[in-house]
Amino acid sequence: MHDSPSRRTDTPSRTTPQGDDPTEARGFAAYRRVLAVRGMPSLYLVGVLARLPHVGGGLALTLYVVEGLGRGYLAAGLVTAALTVGIALGSPWRGRLVDRVGLRRALVPSIVSMPVLWTAAAFSPYPVLLPVALLAGLLAVPVFTVVRQAIGVIVPVHSRRAGFALDSVLVEASFVAGPPLVVVAVTQVGPEVALVAIGIGESLAGLVLAWLNPRLRDDPGAVTDVHSPDVQAPGGTATDGTLTQGEAVTTTRGGDRPARRRLLPRWMTPGLLAMYACSFGTAFVLSGSEVGVIAVLRGLDQVEFIAWVFAVWGLASGAGGLVYGAMRRGASSPLVLLAWLSLATLPLALATTPLLLLVLVVPAGVLVAPVLSASADGVSRRTEDRNRGEAMGWHGTATTAGFSLGAPLAGAMADSVAPWTAFVLVATVSGVLSLVGLGVLRRHRGRVAAGAAAGTAVSAPVR
Repeated sequence: MHDSPSRRTDTPSRTTPQGDDPTEARGFAAYRRVLAVRGMPSLYLVGVLARLPHVGGGLALTLYVVEGLGRGYLAAGLVTAALTVGIALGSPWRGRLVDRVGLRRALVPSIVSMPVLWTAAAFSPYPVLLPVALLAGLLAVPVFTVVRQAIGVIVPVHSRRAGFALDSVLVEASFVAGPPLVVVAVTQVGPEVALVAIGIGESLAGLVLAWLNPRLRDDPGAVTDVHSPDVQAPGGTATDGTLTQGEAVTTTRGGDRPARRRLLPRWMTPGLLAMYACSFGTAFVLSGSEVGVIAVLRGLDQVEFIAWVFAVWGLASGAGGLVYGAMRRGASSPLVLLAWLSLATLPLALATTPLLLLVLVVPAGVLVAPVLSASADGVSRRTEDRNRGEAMGWHGTATTAGFSLGAPLAGAMADSVAPWTAFVLVATVSGVLSLVGLGVLRRHRGRVAAGAAAGTAVSAPVR
């Protein structure tokens, strides 16, 4: 994993490792190729272990507020919301820091602060706990961003679909294992000890990631001057005044009209924004559906089936991710997969028995991991070295925002109307997002084609 300059090529992540067949592997041989890439097994293992304290943090805070401070679930929800907001706000900033100073230096604030903040949380009164949780989210170890960024660089392009799919399956495993470990810790040794352990675990995760130091750039030794006229935008379009996807308007080809203020950074392309919308929509429908499942089973007075439904859902998602990663390139785009996920979620509103809900959750579950892995792959392919960390950070923010909004909105529908309406709401919102995203990409491709035919300077095509 520690690549020396003497072993680098001009574009390492776009080339094929020595002895590797550049053609795409069929079926599950794709996973053997991914795991054969130097450093990938250790990266996946570290990713799973490093995510465990991360995914258990919200639950540990909830149990601490309820059990340790004797407050209600609303108060606990506000604390976990503060943690989530911190993570969402911190992801792009942490990614930008990785781009500018490198992974090891960017991880120092997390390694130092995590034990302090989580220990403070374990002994803080409720009013102090809210800002402490916010800071803990802001400075959390960016394990999701780092692992996915590394996959987009280390894994050869012909195996990248399988690389991201395997990561999505392992994320499911972390979410399955993390909460039970937190519950055991809270019940056996107390919520305060569990919070301290999470802080130490986060710090250790940062240390291990820093030691592993996976390559996060196509050319780790390159220093990019973003103001140079030779810098290329994604797809090969020069950034010396011609239209890029983040600009409000174009300049004329001859340069006789001054450029106007950009609304977005040059690298924030329509394709990238569509991937963020896809990530948001997937998390929105997933978190809202979780609330819907709980509301339906509580309404049926069958709460004992909640664990079974979630277990089947997780297994279906993992199986879907493995199958998707084994498929050959050219499968449906992330936005099309999101549209299918929305359609598969609607039938959950028809569940009138626990067994029927158990059956209906399988088609929706099968599509979860494929959409998440496809959107992460899409973000990676649409970014370059100098912005990849920040771009993956925004991907994490979009996903976190989807999880944060989906659950409360679905819960409000379930409370005010009926439990089944939660599924209708989240499926409708995610379906609309997928259609709007596809429309934006189609319109942009049309503009690119028209500009190319007219011979004017336009932005790079969306891949």
